[in-house]
Amino acid sequence: MSYTLRLFAFEDASPEQLRAAEQRFRKALDETLGDAGLVWPVHAAYARLVSIYGEAPAEDVMRSAFTAKRRPRT
Repeated sequence: MSYTLRLFAFEDASPEQLRAAEQRFRKALDETLGDAGLVWPVHAAYARLVSIYGEAPAEDVMRSAFTAKRRPRT
């Protein structure tokens, strides 16, 4: 799967520096996730969590949401 990555808010960077930073970031994403095909699903999951809990939810909110949906061990 192919994707396009663009970094913003680098007003003081040259176009070459920006391209190099985008390549480094893309490489880090691909290596961390294990495959370029996982970038979109992980981003979609992140966007869903942010839409539900906000950008920086309180730790207790996340903990209670996790424990409420966790299945008991058998």
